[in-house]
Amino acid sequence: MTKTEKISSYQLFLMMAVSRVLSTLTFIPKAKENAGLSDYFTASIIGWALMPLVFLPVFVYIKKSRNKSIIEHFPKAEKPLSAALVILLLFMAVFTLARLNLFVSTVFFPDRDSTFLVIVTAVAVCYCSFLSIEPIMRAGSMLFIALSLSLFIIMLSLTDKTDINYLTPVLSNGAIPFFKLVFSVIIRTAEPLFLILLLPKTEGNIKKGFLLWIILTGISLSLLTFLLTVTLGETSLRQLFPFHSMAQLAGFGVIERMDALLTGVWIFSAFLRLCIIMYLAKDIIRNTFKQIKESSALAMCGIIVVLAVLSCDQTVMSFANLFSLHLRGILFAIFLIILPITALVKIRLKEKGQK
Repeated sequence: MTKTEKISSYQLFLMMAVSRVLSTLTFIPKAKENAGLSDYFTASIIGWALMPLVFLPVFVYIKKSRNKSIIEHFPKAEKPLSAALVILLLFMAVFTLARLNLFVSTVFFPDRDSTFLVIVTAVAVCYCSFLSIEPIMRAGSMLFIALSLSLFIIMLSLTDKTDINYLTPVLSNGAIPFFKLVFSVIIRTAEPLFLILLLPKTEGNIKKGFLLWIILTGISLSLLTFLLTVTLGETSLRQLFPFHSMAQLAGFGVIERMDALLTGVWIFSAFLRLCIIMYLAKDIIRNTFKQIKESSALAMCGIIVVLAVLSCDQTVMSFANLFSLHLRGILFAIFLIILPITALVKIRLKEKGQK
């Protein structure tokens, strides 16, 4: 990674918060999970409570390698590791754009072809990703304010529409569905990948910011999931996008369609998340495969993402099969646990060799 561009730690963590909130807001419940209603927000609390332990390798890596990209620790495996990271980032881009496409094509335009929307979005993302990282992060900081404000208004307007009787006993349907939900909460938190890749470009207190990000994001999303439970009840488990259905219940003064306001913020959040992902993919290609131009790298990545999204059948079943929990769990373990641990081992061996 080059070090000519710099962003602040607060910009990075606010953008990471936007990205993670987007993952929760576009959550699609699975009927086959067979989890009780209260299991969802309880699993969110426990999942986020486990995050400091799960991301301990990332914490230690930040302390040991503040000014280096994780790729730099593997000079002999630079190209295969870079290629693997680019593939992972493109997988994340396809996941994000496919879910956005599913949301738009089912909620807004169920009878229209969304091919044009996918192509235009990809072109706009590639153009923005060609620019500096700092404007993207600055836009993410402003979007964080808009997203937080809209969610606060929705939560405030729903306080008189809650029913505590919707709550069910935790583990009412057994332990296995519950722990699947905990696992899901953890592996959906892929944003630390942005952190370890953007580490050399980030100024400020990273360790403290990362811990605060885990604590505050976890509290906010657990509270949001609890609100979903006590407003929609069992109905939430039969909705394609339950948080959108929850927003449809909200009304604040003259604003009667809070779901429309929040939807606009969601779409922009997905756009910025795609920008970060594509920027990182381009940056890795630029620094590892120097013979490939930035514009060519972005064009190649954009075409791959568009073709992959358009080849996906726009159904919940195909989406679930393509982006299964097991596959995402394996990728999470490899790149956010094993890779940082391996880098730490190499750093330790290098330190021993210098003594």
